[in-house]
Amino acid sequence: MTRATLLLTTLCLSVGCRRDEDGDGVLAHEDCDDNNPKAWNGARDLVRGSLSENYRAFCGNRCARDLKRDLDLSRANQRDVASLYCLSSVGGSVYINDNPALEGLGGLDALSSVGGDLVLYSNERLRSLAGLEALASVGGDLEILINFRLVSLTGLDALSSIGGELTILNNDRLTSLAGLDTLSSVSGLEIANNEQLTSLTGLDALSSVEGDLLIKDNVSLMSLTGLGGLLSVGESVFIRNNDGLTSLSGLDALSSVGGDLSVNDNEALCADEADELCAQLGAGLGGSCAQTGNHGVCP
Repeated sequence: MTRATLLLTTLCLSVGCRRDEDGDGVLAHEDCDDNNPKAWNGARDLVRGSLSENYRAFCGNRCARDLKRDLDLSRANQRDVASLYCLSSVGGSVYINDNPALEGLGGLDALSSVGGDLVLYSNERLRSLAGLEALASVGGDLEILINFRLVSLTGLDALSSIGGELTILNNDRLTSLAGLDTLSSVSGLEIANNEQLTSLTGLDALSSVEGDLLIKDNVSLMSLTGLGGLLSVGESVFIRNNDGLTSLSGLDALSSVGGDLSVNDNEALCADEADELCAQLGAGLGGSCAQTGNHGVCP
């Protein structure tokens, strides 16, 4: 008996090589996932092309597959997404657009990276991003747009890197940015027209924005709490038309803005707050400082 055979025999005796927890007919020591009866083939491979239909055939019996190009889930239902348990990475972009069926993204639990953009646009029933907990990086833009029932970004908790811009726009029931807690940098940041968003808590790890920072038309936003770690903005900062905004104190650490600072038409904001931010930046402001239409009562 060889040493390798002896070791395998000893292991079998200790863990039970005859075990088959998921009942798929493949014994535990040969099964890449003995808790999933649909998966037993541990050979990881790359699917060359895009995926926009026949989702349930994608995984076959594999535990891990990578997709070279785009994933379009616009026509997928909940069972279709659940069948993508093996999807580990997408080299292109992921589109979840105009989908009337999806309420969540359970099934994408193994997805750790997207090479291009991740776009979630106009999904009328989408309530949660749960299912994206393994996603650590997006190479392009992350766009979360016009998802009227989305209440939380929980599910993006592992996301630390966005190569492009982050846009969060017109999500009427979104109350918090919690879920973005590990995100440290973005190329640009736009947060606009989110009616129930009251603070920016969840962006606490964000230290730099390479392009523009735009915060506008968030009628319930009362403070910029959540941006306390932001040190620099590469281009300009625009804070406009946030009717409930009373304080800029969340920008206390901001020391460098490459372009202009514009704080305009925030009805409840004391004008002195904008002037104090300009003074705080001093020589760290590369462009001009402008503030108008901030008519809040000053202490």
